[in-house]
Amino acid sequence: MQKPDPRSSSRIRLRIPVILEGEDVDGMRIREETVTENVSITGARFAVSRLIPPGSVLVVASAKAPQKARALARVIWSRELHGGMKAGVQFVDPDQNWILK
Repeated sequence: MQKPDPRSSSRIRLRIPVILEGEDVDGMRIREETVTENVSITGARFAVSRLIPPGSVLVVASAKAPQKARALARVIWSRELHGGMKAGVQFVDPDQNWILK
């Protein structure tokens, strides 16, 4: 029997270069260039170089136009997955999701 998907919207496999910026829950600065692995209207998953504590708020910006395409996102989870570190975020305001526009 297949488990139901708890997500509120479907994910699309899509690799987009992004810059993640913000602070973790301990106040440590985060700035990382990475790519999306999948995206939806409400969130995204990224490859990351370190664990980012859940609850951290990040700016997700386009690596090509960081001043024009940016949105706030809250880290929902961060863990080792498929041989690397990953983080799942939920956009604070899904209307700011520039990735799927």
